[in-house]
Amino acid sequence: MAIDMLLKVLQEIYIHGATTKSNLARDNASIIAMCACEGLITTRVTAGVYSSEWRVTAKGLHLLAESELNDG
Repeated sequence: MAIDMLLKVLQEIYIHGATTKSNLARDNASIIAMCACEGLITTRVTAGVYSSEWRVTAKGLHLLAESELNDG
C-alpha cells in the first residue's frame, strides 16, 4: 500500500470529514483500518464517548504537515 494513498485518505478526512459508513470509508477500508490502528484517525470524542465520524488525530496532523513540508 502506497503512502501516497494513505496521505490522500487522511487529507480527505481532515478537509471534508468522513463517517464510518461513508463511501470513502467503504472504498478505503484497509487504509482506514491501518490509519486507526496507527493512531492517525479516531472516532473518539472524549473518554468513553465515540461518534460515527472519523477525525484526524494530532499524530495524523503531524504526518500531514511533514508530508507537505517534504513536498514543498
